[in-house]
Amino acid sequence: MGSQYLLPCHCGRELAVEKSQAGTQVECDCGQWVEVPVLRILTTLKKAAQSPKPTSWSRGQGILFICGVLLLIVGSVTSIQFYRSMPSPNIPGMPGLAADLDSRSDSLGAVETLRLWNFYQDSPDLMVRLPKAIESTHKRRAAIILFAWVLGCLFLLASLVCFTFALRRKRLGHST
Repeated sequence: MGSQYLLPCHCGRELAVEKSQAGTQVECDCGQWVEVPVLRILTTLKKAAQSPKPTSWSRGQGILFICGVLLLIVGSVTSIQFYRSMPSPNIPGMPGLAADLDSRSDSLGAVETLRLWNFYQDSPDLMVRLPKAIESTHKRRAAIILFAWVLGCLFLLASLVCFTFALRRKRLGHST
């Protein structure tokens, strides 16, 4: 937006006009049409007050904003680390192999079925422990995923609160 000049109307009001309106007519609030003079004469009129510059944030607002950004970053990194440190869904070693074979027992070939049968013959108590171990691993994984999501959401909420207070404080400062 360019410079604005105050054009007087016969009613006493002053209309703000721009250089681009030179040589045209504008309507006043009173209903009269006022002719905008040519550019040479228009620039001799009184300039309209410029809109105030946008105010910068106070130190407190800046600190709140930075705290919000840091909370967002720390929360994201922490949640990602929890998610990445999650235990593997597979059970290590021979019990893991047995669990894998057991889950595919309908489609096993003769050699794999014999291998699974031999493993269960060698350790009969595994038949009882294996389903519990699988369930325990899945529960731990689910708990870690839930914890990572909750932690991430809490950090997100805290950062949004910081952002909100940083912006709200600015608006309250203008109203007083």
